Amino acid sequence: MDIEKLVADAAARGTSDIHVVCGVPVKLRINGQLHDADDHILTDEDCEAVGKALAGDDYESIAHKGELDLAATIAGHRVRINLFRQQGSLSAAIRILNDRIPDISVLGLPPVVEQFSAPSGSGKSTMVKHLLETYPGKFELSISCTTRAPRGEEQDGREYYFISVEAFQQKIREDAFIEHEQVYEGLYYGTLKSEIQRIEAAGKTVIFDVDVKGGINLKRILGDRATSVFVCPPSIEELSRRLHGRGDTSEEMIQKRLAKAETEMADADKFDVRLVNNTLEQAFRD
Repeated sequence: MDIEKLVADAAARGTSDIHVVCGVPVKLRINGQLHDADDHILTDEDCEAVGKALAGDDYESIAHKGELDLAATIAGHRVRINLFRQQGSLSAAIRILNDRIPDISVLGLPPVVEQFSAPSGSGKSTMVKHLLETYPGKFELSISCTTRAPRGEEQDGREYYFISVEAFQQKIREDAFIEHEQVYEGLYYGTLKSEIQRIEAAGKTVIFDVDVKGGINLKRILGDRATSVFVCPPSIEELSRRLHGRGDTSEEMIQKRLAKAETEMADADKFDVRLVNNTLEQAFRD
């Protein structure tokens, strides 16, 4: 199946939704109704080929998470892709975003965006706070949404917008996010389009503090507009020490984060800058 031709044809027909499901033809949603894109019945092999073509190096993670959200550019069109397992077979929902984001400048993004990503506990949020305090008035943090509970002295609307899973899923349906990710079962993070517009209106440079997958997706969407920084600890052992030192996380969650961090650190080469956080003082100088 030619994915580029499929997206180009769908856009030409004025639809924004493509459904790839095993056992039926590819469907296009036009004026609220599903229509066959062609008469070809998709096999498991067809759907797996589509998944691999869309996900690339991230394809194997579908087996662990059950689903995968991606942002990409196909045939000149910005698209959001949701790959998921349905009764053992792979399915894909492809949404063409051009009607909503024909060019990222429509969001009013400043010409320079800084984004920081890291495994949990690597110190990226502390580094972002330092940058905001060192250059007051130049940068502003894009406040993300999350379904996790606040930690310590965190406040709603300052570190994050803390919302329920139901409210988060409603925002997904409303297309309110430029990117979002389900990090663990029931734990979501997302970057709001409204935050970008708010910061641009103030004449400041946007700073994103996002998880690793979110950072990869943002870089795909923003391209050269963004400088992506991957903050990593000197070792998994040091990361474990830091996570245990927080005193606000269960042992079960710490082990999940350490396992995830090992996978995330393999993605460091997908970022523009790799910054090893041995000590905060040295990292600030770097």
